[in-house]
Amino acid sequence: MIFRLESLGGQKVSARVQRVPDIHQDSLMPEPDLPWPSFPLTNSNETSLEVASEPHNAGVDIVFVNGWSASGQPWTAISEDAAVCWPKSILSNLLPQARILLFEYEAKVEEFWAVKSKNGIDSYAVDLLDEVIDYRAKNKTSDHPVIFVAHSIGGIVCERAILRAQTGSTSQKEFVKHVKRIAFIGTPFHTDNAKWTETGKNFFQLVGNTPLDEDLSKSEKLTEICEKFLEFLSSKKGIEVAIFYEGHETELEGTTVILADDEAVKIPGCPDPSRLKATHLGMAEVASSKDDHFKRLQKQLSRWVDEAAEAKPDNAKGTQYTSTFNGPNRGVQIGANLGTVSDFKFSDGSTES
Repeated sequence: MIFRLESLGGQKVSARVQRVPDIHQDSLMPEPDLPWPSFPLTNSNETSLEVASEPHNAGVDIVFVNGWSASGQPWTAISEDAAVCWPKSILSNLLPQARILLFEYEAKVEEFWAVKSKNGIDSYAVDLLDEVIDYRAKNKTSDHPVIFVAHSIGGIVCERAILRAQTGSTSQKEFVKHVKRIAFIGTPFHTDNAKWTETGKNFFQLVGNTPLDEDLSKSEKLTEICEKFLEFLSSKKGIEVAIFYEGHETELEGTTVILADDEAVKIPGCPDPSRLKATHLGMAEVASSKDDHFKRLQKQLSRWVDEAAEAKPDNAKGTQYTSTFNGPNRGVQIGANLGTVSDFKFSDGSTES
């Protein structure tokens, strides 16, 4: 949480409150094929879960996971007149059946390509699971289907959280069963270290940092996450993935580049990526419901929310009960009244002597 204070001289002062996530013993169990780090899962940055919209009849959760943001305000289009957080102010009005949650953290590019002792992916993934699972449990909505929407490197956090949940605590394993849809917006996906190195150079250039050769060469973790996520998708039925990529170049130091093109975001076995008319950062910013890239995203999310509503379990739709009768007066009674009847049994019509 960042508080902005005005000093007497009018100069802005920032203060940060740090949150240290709760660490449960069962959340530290290692995964057999993707080693869990031995260092403590504490995070130098604050993470939080904001409820952007919570209609009383919501039956599905849409969880947004941000990537790097130049403004420090994820999912927000900033102009001289206003700052528009579109999941909260635009999307919520169009999807009244969905609860919208924003998992927020300060995404630092160097933490994604860093050596393991400085890598922040695992900490963010644990916080994501803890925040969302706890909120759903407190509101007795743990059975809601889950739709993830992840932008840029936030998709890596999302992937890692899903993998962690598979072998985590009981509540985490239960949670991942309800993950039904995932939208990746400009998330790089490689199963080759060299490609991660090239992508890393683009992202470091985006944030204005000079990468260390040591950092860029430590892409094994990113590669392992992608390999394991492929295995997850191939082993799970009923999960649909939609992938989007930037259609407009980003201006960087006198040149223009595409940070993650269609080949860089493509996931084997998933539908081909869809092009959005926006830059890499612009894909996560929506100023109006008329924005073309928003219309494409909203169309996808609307379909998924409708599918979730139609896929309610039988006991939520209303169950019809049937009784059958044998003997001379055979038949079926449909829609029998529910209740308890004692000392009663159906007779086959014969007379006992």
